[in-house]
Amino acid sequence: MPRDKDSEPDEKDEAEDDKRQEDEPPFPKPVPDRVRSSAEPNRRREAARVATIQDVRSSVELGPRDILYGRLEIQGDLRVAGRVDGEVKATGTVLIEPGAAVIASIEGSNVEIRGSVTGEVIAKGRLTIGGSGQLNGDVTVARLTVEDGATLNGSVRMASSNE
Repeated sequence: MPRDKDSEPDEKDEAEDDKRQEDEPPFPKPVPDRVRSSAEPNRRREAARVATIQDVRSSVELGPRDILYGRLEIQGDLRVAGRVDGEVKATGTVLIEPGAAVIASIEGSNVEIRGSVTGEVIAKGRLTIGGSGQLNGDVTVARLTVEDGATLNGSVRMASSNE
């Protein structure tokens, strides 16, 4: 019975494939971009990379089904849509979304509350309590905004943004 070209390969084809595989290396050898004569440029490049990484602010988001128990301290912004029980400290803005439930002390450069917060709040810049926001706790702020419909139960201490 004659074989067509698309049928199984014969032994001769398999032998040729095996030989080709033996001749080819499994991985190509890496080729350096250039040869470096000194480690000094590497140190400068590494220092610049580290400085760039340190300058980048992160942003952390806790979704509506996320729960955090304990302490969170970040370099950057924080958005909370879920539940937090503990302590939160951020160098950037802390945003408590509508529907979020926070039982924690909060510290941030700016704090915006649109959900429910029970605990002390320190805002080095501005504290904004939105129309749907509820805050039960003492506040230390440089600037304070309370929108219509918001609830604030606690003492307010106005401080300069340098403190």
